[in-house]
Amino acid sequence: MIIKITIILPLFFLLGIVGVIKSHPLLPENDLPPADGQPLQLFLVGGQSECTGGAKASDLNASNKYPELDGTIDGVWFAGYQEYYSPDRFFIAPLSAEADGPKFGPELSFGERIYNATNTRTMMVKYCVGGTNVRNNWNPDTLQNSWNKLQDDGTSHWLEENADLRFVPRTDSRTHQFANMVYTIRRTEEALTEGGIPYEWAGIVWIQGGADMNEKDPYVWKTFGEDTARVWNSFREEIGSDVPIVDTGGGTHNQLQSGKKYATQIVDDCLATTISYSAIANDDINIDCVSSASNSCFGTSGHYFNQELFDYYGYDPNIPPELKTSDATGEFDWFIKYPSNMHSNYDGTILKGRMLANEYLRAFTNYDQNRFEENDVGVLFPFNRCPENVLPSEDNICWIDYRDERLVEGSLCKSIESPSSNDNSLAALPSDDEVSKAEQRRSNRRRPSQKIKRRRKRRKPSQTSQPVRRPRRRRRPKGDSDDSTDSQTSQPRQTRRPRRRRRRQRDSDDSTDSQTSQPRRRRRRQGD
Repeated sequence: MIIKITIILPLFFLLGIVGVIKSHPLLPENDLPPADGQPLQLFLVGGQSECTGGAKASDLNASNKYPELDGTIDGVWFAGYQEYYSPDRFFIAPLSAEADGPKFGPELSFGERIYNATNTRTMMVKYCVGGTNVRNNWNPDTLQNSWNKLQDDGTSHWLEENADLRFVPRTDSRTHQFANMVYTIRRTEEALTEGGIPYEWAGIVWIQGGADMNEKDPYVWKTFGEDTARVWNSFREEIGSDVPIVDTGGGTHNQLQSGKKYATQIVDDCLATTISYSAIANDDINIDCVSSASNSCFGTSGHYFNQELFDYYGYDPNIPPELKTSDATGEFDWFIKYPSNMHSNYDGTILKGRMLANEYLRAFTNYDQNRFEENDVGVLFPFNRCPENVLPSEDNICWIDYRDERLVEGSLCKSIESPSSNDNSLAALPSDDEVSKAEQRRSNRRRPSQKIKRRRKRRKPSQTSQPVRRPRRRRRPKGDSDDSTDSQTSQPRQTRRPRRRRRRQRDSDDSTDSQTSQPRRRRRRQGD
């Protein structure tokens, strides 16, 4: 018995050590690009689950379909978090499908395509969390994503100590997405600066949308577009440059597709584009089925399946035979597990990353991307807006544009001042005069004057997060109505002046001692 106990105890001890090592892997080490003076272009990658990526690196390597993506990608680096999100898990290393864990996202094929086209060293700076929205989670104006900008010294250490960063648990971290992204940006810049590596921000890759869908709101396109543009502008402000933005993630939701298009029209400088390929269209008539990551709605009324797309690339292995045509050729791993998990598998993830990279090159650079367009899904099968008064159908895979007719064409480039608006009419869109005033107010809010700083010091703390506005007290004679304040007449002044004289006269008549009347007048002025 004694021998058995002595053997079992060391086994439990060893198993415990192994469990600790698995749950707390060794801290990653930085593997920076060589400090040889060559420039490094940075791309910020953010969004929700499609950005995080669910494609397994083991499936990619076993397929042998993409030799250019096998192993470490030449000329491309990754900055982000290994295994899970935590400040001590941040690292920089050459990009590969297994750079930050066993799964990868569109950053892999995006980075490879950008370097292949530009021949410039590239780094993908990634922070994405599934199920997050721009309404609250990524909103830079919420309390959870705010900190004392006047005391902020611009370092990641200050944010970690003072900005209440929340990376874990996941439920808490969702409300701090913008603050966490700013921290990621600063950690990247500080590591490159310390390593003597010259860099320049080249763009933002944004893959998000589904978490903001609200079927009950007929104007979700407007609020979603404004929220998205606000997040983009705030990223640019932290980066310090109005870099171009390439976006996707609206899916089959017509409201979200309209909102994304609207966001590209109102973002500062209009350097933004959104792109999707046409896989499924929705006519918004059948409300019994709402497509999502866990529900494809394939074969349901009102949802139209683009057979030509799947005939060209191949069908997912799990799609039933009745949904396939006789022209089907080969297999293509579109989805992780059809129909319960519609997130992109390795084929779909690589296709999406290349589509985004091609769109960036086409829209914002002069590099020749013609050699890539032969198999560009965004060119071969574009997801276009439906013509006016035309709904999607089997022969017309398109998205319904909910924007007002005045917004269909052209770029507004309006700055968004209010974080939300209850007025969903077109009249609520900012005019040129309102935009200039909004920009002035925003500038004043970012850099408060000395007068505002002194006023803030004197202001008493409020119980709410909103500043308390004290209403002005008006002196009005008894019996006067609101009609007496007509701007065309001076009647209100004529009625108040005699009253003031009578009040002063009454005070002088009733008071026989100046020392007693003075406090009465002082109290009256303090109450006014």
